[in-house]
Amino acid sequence: MNFSKNRYLFLFLGFLILSSSVFIYFKDDLVSSPYLLNQKIFLEENKIKDIGEIEVYFCPKQNCDEKIISQINSAKKSIDIAVYSFTLDSIFDSIKLAQKRGVRIRVIFDYLQSFNAYSLDENLIEMGVPIMRKKGVSGFGVMHNKFVIIDEEIVLTGSFNYSTNANKNNFENLLFIDNKKIAEKYIVEFNQLWLETN
Repeated sequence: MNFSKNRYLFLFLGFLILSSSVFIYFKDDLVSSPYLLNQKIFLEENKIKDIGEIEVYFCPKQNCDEKIISQINSAKKSIDIAVYSFTLDSIFDSIKLAQKRGVRIRVIFDYLQSFNAYSLDENLIEMGVPIMRKKGVSGFGVMHNKFVIIDEEIVLTGSFNYSTNANKNNFENLLFIDNKKIAEKYIVEFNQLWLETN
C-alpha cells in the first residue's frame, strides 16, 4: 500500500481512534456534568405527553385571520396576546366585541413595531385595553412572539402576525392547541413578559 496516496485515510482513522479514546476517558464527567444534567431536567420539564386536540392551518389559503377571530369570538373569560405586528382591523374588531362581552384582554406588542403608523396599539389603549410595548432581551432584539391564550386553556401560535401581509401575501402557519398544561406554560411566559421591564 502506498502511504503517500493513503495518508488522509490513515490520518482520519487516527483521528477517530484518538477521539474515541478521549470520549471513553471523559464520558463519566460528561454524563455527570451539571450543565448536561440541567439540560436534561429542563427538557423533561418541557415534555408534555398528553397533547390534546391540535388544529393546523396554512395561510394564505386557509384564512388564518378568520380562524383566530372564531377563537376570539368564543372567549368567555380572558384573552392574552403577544404579537410582533398587529395592524389587521378584522382581528381588532373581534377583540373590541370580546371586551364588550366582559372578557379581560391584555396585549403585548413589540416596542419598535408598535410605532408603525398602522399599528393598532393606540386604538386598544383608547378602548381601555391594557397593553405593553416590549423590547427584546436586555433591550436588544425584538419581541417576536406570536401567541394567544384563550380562557387560560387554548393556545394559538405559529408564524402568523396580525397583518395584511401575513394574511394575504406570506406563507404562514397557525396552530390551535387545546391543552391546559401547554396553556399554563404560555401563561407563565406571558406573565413574565408582562412584568419584566427592559
